[in-house]
Amino acid sequence: MSIVAPSLILAALFVLAVVAGVRRVPEGSAYTVHRFGRYVRTLPPGFGFVLPMIERIGQRVSLIGHAVPVGDGSREGAVYYQILDPRQSGAAIESIDQLVARTAGEALGQISASESADTKRDQRFRQQLNGLLAGRGLHVVRCILPAGL
Repeated sequence: MSIVAPSLILAALFVLAVVAGVRRVPEGSAYTVHRFGRYVRTLPPGFGFVLPMIERIGQRVSLIGHAVPVGDGSREGAVYYQILDPRQSGAAIESIDQLVARTAGEALGQISASESADTKRDQRFRQQLNGLLAGRGLHVVRCILPAGL
């Protein structure tokens, strides 16, 4: 009888640890996992596992509906994007809006001021951004650039 009680206690603790470590990530979201305060990985939508008392959910990130303003302050435009593969973004997913804004600002500097404000310019800019951000698992859906940039 004394052998059964410790093994039952260990089995119960194991089951409790497994249940405590299971996380459900809703569709359209991703969770970052931190171990001792540092980014370790990203949990995609569905069920994932974190090590109880060692790993924690760091940030909840929406995968759709991101908009980042671009422009020079007086004339504003916007870049709309979504995250296709959150694991490709790595630790940058926690500051993904800043990454897209910085990349868009750099790409915006390459557009000549002589180009007229039309949809073709916006499409070319979107294609250029998609080429730059594809390695991060991002997809630019739409760009609206202000006139005179």
